[in-house]
Amino acid sequence: RLTTRGQKVFEQVFPAHGAHLAQAFSKLSAAELIASQQALHSLRQALEQAGAHAGTQEGAT
Repeated sequence: RLTTRGQKVFEQVFPAHGAHLAQAFSKLSAAELIASQQALHSLRQALEQAGAHAGTQEGAT
C-alpha cells in the first residue's frame, strides 16, 4: 500500500514510464516478445524458488 503522497507520485510518474515501456517494446517482434516473456517467467520462478529455499535455511546453522 502507498501513502497518499506516494500514490500522488505514482500517478505522476507511471504514465510516462508506461509510455517509455510501450515505445521500447514496440520495437520487438512477436517472437522477441514471446522469448522475453518466457525468460522473465523463468527468472521469476528461479527467484521465487531461491526465496523459498532461503527461508528454509534461516534456522539452519
